[in-house]
Amino acid sequence: MSATKLIASLSKLRDYFRSVMPAGRKPRAIFHGAEPLMNKAAVFAAIDTFVDDFAFGLQTNGTLLDDEAVEFLTSRNVSIGLSLDGPVAGMTDATRQTWGGKSVHDKVLTAMEKLRGYGSWSVITTCTTENLPYLTQMVELFHAHEVPTCMLNTLRCTLPGARGVKPADGDMAKAFFAALDRAHALYQQTGRKLLVA
Repeated sequence: MSATKLIASLSKLRDYFRSVMPAGRKPRAIFHGAEPLMNKAAVFAAIDTFVDDFAFGLQTNGTLLDDEAVEFLTSRNVSIGLSLDGPVAGMTDATRQTWGGKSVHDKVLTAMEKLRGYGSWSVITTCTTENLPYLTQMVELFHAHEVPTCMLNTLRCTLPGARGVKPADGDMAKAFFAALDRAHALYQQTGRKLLVA
């Protein structure tokens, strides 16, 4: 999508939200899916145009989150979400790779280090039967990297291939609660919170 078309679309959304939301409250617009930083020029132009009208967020696999992008996004208080599905590369790479089939694991860890100290970022883990036994390790990894918030999201079955790796509800609940318990134990040890959603 061109910057012109994106700005025109956000202009319509801004006008709509102004008509239905209380004064002084900003709607949230999140750039998500198909790696928004592949269209960085348009996304950044839109953020600059509407920085006073929207609370922006951006979900990324981290591969294009260079120092320039981090400076731009953090200076405009854009919420940044990363995706990481395993504590080690082999597990992450089973579900997330570049379009060219390359690993994203180390790039996500590098992005996490770049964002350390910034308050408005998070990491999403999509929970599958493959990574479910490692959710406590994920929490430990996120805590070590000072991630403010993580989301341990159960897999949705929007694609046929997902049905074979969706955890059973009981297994998901057990692993999720174990991860919550580990996050609480780490908080008790360090005094630093990791919000688990």
